[in-house]
Amino acid sequence: MASGVSLGWLLGLLLVVAVFFAVGVADILGQDSFDLLATGAYAHASRLARGLGAALLGLALYLAWHAFAIRRPKLPLPDHAELERVREFYAQHGGGAFAHLSFMADKHLFWGAGQRTLIAYGNVRDRLIALGAPSGEPAAQAQAILDFRRYADSQGCAPVFYEVLEPDLARFHDLGFDLFKLGELALIPLAEFSLIGKRWEDLRQAVNRAAREKLSFRMAVAPFDSALLVALEQVSDAWLADKGVAEKGYSLGRFDPAYLAWGPLALVYREGELIAFANLLPGYGTQGYTGIDLMRHLPDAPRGSMDFLFANVLGWAKEQGHAWFSLGMAPLSNVGTTPYARLNERLAALAFRHGNRFYNYQGVRRYKEKFRPEWVGAYLAYPRGLWVPALLTDIAALVAGGYRRMLLS
Repeated sequence: MASGVSLGWLLGLLLVVAVFFAVGVADILGQDSFDLLATGAYAHASRLARGLGAALLGLALYLAWHAFAIRRPKLPLPDHAELERVREFYAQHGGGAFAHLSFMADKHLFWGAGQRTLIAYGNVRDRLIALGAPSGEPAAQAQAILDFRRYADSQGCAPVFYEVLEPDLARFHDLGFDLFKLGELALIPLAEFSLIGKRWEDLRQAVNRAAREKLSFRMAVAPFDSALLVALEQVSDAWLADKGVAEKGYSLGRFDPAYLAWGPLALVYREGELIAFANLLPGYGTQGYTGIDLMRHLPDAPRGSMDFLFANVLGWAKEQGHAWFSLGMAPLSNVGTTPYARLNERLAALAFRHGNRFYNYQGVRRYKEKFRPEWVGAYLAYPRGLWVPALLTDIAALVAGGYRRMLLS
């Protein structure tokens, strides 16, 4: 949940962009008004059909080509010893909202600016896609971005930064990157959290209801005993089967005991049976955020079980002295909301309003709104000239674990 961005929303956005680009191109070539939703577009059914057909055929060929394209040599992934070095680095220099996802060991590591910064990135086709802005010394951030860009150039790849937050945007703009808004990150100021008062009434009711349901909560830290690991896997497998989804990666946490061991777990029991769990992201340094990444529950868990978990986790995080709690992303939220926004972002706004078949964009926003968070924009930073729908397709493949898995999921 650290990013909250799923394969479904990326594919949904891609399809919406492809279809509406086709309509727009048909109108432009026909010298009609460039109004994507105008009824006049449908007066030219044959031209529109050809445009849509060409777009969908092109999309299919694009996916098929990259599914079977020759792979570049794999870059090394970090072992346990290097991840220990990463933990020491974060403890000393701090890490951003997505720093903890480095410990999934599915991303490569780039040490820049004379070892003063760290970038975790994935490699798909000819893209090196960093997750978030560089971690480390703030004064070295610009140099780290330049170092990574030069490294990507030396590999014949394009450097891309995925989910860059608003406070870091100026650096990327100054260094020649274009920006595309992906959505907004929900952050709860923990100093304001309390179960007393109207603001948190829903969570207080969840706690009261949990007592009637005989639910209990506890925190656990590694090493986890074998019985707990078995119970965690059973809950995770049941959740995956109920949702009909497979494990993902890169920006989305997955069930892996080795990954879970890098942070604390929040556990919810019903009369001794584990029914829900979440792993928490340790806050690194003064700029770090704590939050939930992987969150799963049994299909028959009582209503409000996850609100009960959140109520306890927020209280725990506040007691630990954390300032902010991340609820993850609301994809496409507040993207392209004005007529002056870029075309890509206005098309993304259409996906937010009409793309619920692929991902419940508005439902995610509504659920997180009840926690009264502060919203921070998250962006894609990329070199000028790259096509955003193609980048989103590559990121979707990275999250899914490859083009074949993306196409089959």
